[in-house]
Amino acid sequence: MVGLSRRRTPEASAPEVPARAEVRDLCVAACPYCGVELKKVPGAATRCPDCHQTMYVRTDKRDQTRRVVTEEQAARIDDAHEVMAAGDLARYDRRVRETTDRLRVRFGYEPAYRDVRWSMLNEDQLTHQARRDYGLYRNTQWKMMEELDRSGPGKQRQALEFALNIFYMDQCEPNNLGGLANAEKFGARPWGPAPKLERGSLTEWIRGRCEKLGITAEQAARDYEPAAERLKMALKIPQQWAAIWPQCL
Repeated sequence: MVGLSRRRTPEASAPEVPARAEVRDLCVAACPYCGVELKKVPGAATRCPDCHQTMYVRTDKRDQTRRVVTEEQAARIDDAHEVMAAGDLARYDRRVRETTDRLRVRFGYEPAYRDVRWSMLNEDQLTHQARRDYGLYRNTQWKMMEELDRSGPGKQRQALEFALNIFYMDQCEPNNLGGLANAEKFGARPWGPAPKLERGSLTEWIRGRCEKLGITAEQAARDYEPAAERLKMALKIPQQWAAIWPQCL
């Protein structure tokens, strides 16, 4: 029996990889806030010796430049990079402009990017809750926690509450249902399959913030109970907070 002949297909030539654009180093030894001359270019997050603001060094992939920037500029660059990874930068830029315009009318003055970002995170949170995308809801809460934590001592207690929200959700395994009304028919679960009930790096973060606030983690967990109940009702979390925190926190 004559075997089937196997024609060799010509090897496909490897696709040409576009050359990576060279990063232009535009860093200067000067504070981006007050302009005071520095002894050297900062290598990381550094406080200005004159105005005491924190300056950062960022490489902006949008124009391939490396610069010493303010906290707001660093946040804009970081957010743009995250959106670029999803391939949706133009839409994001449009959303920033629209949110800025809306807040300008409400405030009566030019809003800071922090206010614009917080407004968009609030919108994202509501969208994820409505669609029952609880994993995405949890991730948005994490960004809000970080924003509060960067805002200084006055926001530490609020940041702690967001951290406890995240801790509570993580122990119950949040999932994304994508807005499908009948997702459960196909085996999708908004939570689970079962709580992890384990400690992790977030536990240490919570304990560290409690220490700064002069309270114990146990006291913070008890004080959080009303907020936990509200979150449970809003997101239909299956596990009780009181059953989780003593084992994990």
